[in-house]
Amino acid sequence: MGMNHDWGYLPRDFLALKVTYDSSADFKQLVDECHQRKIRIIIDAVFNHTVTDCPLAMIDHDYWYYKGKYNPDDPCYWGPELNYEYYDEQQNLKPAWKFATDVVRYWISEFYLDGIRFDAEMDNYDILRELDNLARSVRGSQPFYTAVEYVPETTAILKPNGGPVDVCWSASFHSVKSHP
Repeated sequence: MGMNHDWGYLPRDFLALKVTYDSSADFKQLVDECHQRKIRIIIDAVFNHTVTDCPLAMIDHDYWYYKGKYNPDDPCYWGPELNYEYYDEQQNLKPAWKFATDVVRYWISEFYLDGIRFDAEMDNYDILRELDNLARSVRGSQPFYTAVEYVPETTAILKPNGGPVDVCWSASFHSVKSHP
């Protein structure tokens, strides 16, 4: 099978729909139609890595990303990894952190989403808690759901256990093989 689809796991433009998904107006209409039918819209968000030529990497790689792999022992590497720990003293902010919150705010306020599933998040409950709190404040009294693919898997990340998210996706499903 040739690689002609990345399923959105190599993000480049965080504030734009992929052209093959149609226009923003069409997506808004889809969300409205789904909501009229009591169907909730939950998007998949990838904030842990990007495509190599993402504009952030092209502008100033070391400002936004780790200089190398976040976890050098991890055999998986999907591309430059956003650095949520770097603090810019002149701007008094964590650039990747602020960027992620701005993106989440945009998608929820622009498209009235009902939830976000965060792809393979690192061990950073603080950013997940911030994104969850932000999402709920933007949605107001409307329900909002946060899910995460969390590696390593643990139930400690769930809200009933003091964690920042509603649901944890099981990465162990990757080992399930296709059936004949």
